[in-house]
Amino acid sequence: MSKLVQHLELHPSRYDDLEYEKSHQVRGFLCPNCCARGYLGGIAHNEEKFPCPRCKGTGRLRAIVSVQWLSDYDDTRWQPK
Repeated sequence: MSKLVQHLELHPSRYDDLEYEKSHQVRGFLCPNCCARGYLGGIAHNEEKFPCPRCKGTGRLRAIVSVQWLSDYDDTRWQPK
């Protein structure tokens, strides 16, 4: 069985401000709640179908990832001795 995996590489830009936030939107994930059908129920004959509450009936999900770059004062590896 195969599985599609998406990766996000993080690298600070040398031209942006030191403390800033950036958001990324990734689309096209299949809803695991309804198996990308967009509805729940309807398994048995004449059973009522209702929209999936997680994907709102679309069968797809999107992820919004926010990255906030801040100074790292807690990391003792980079402090001068």
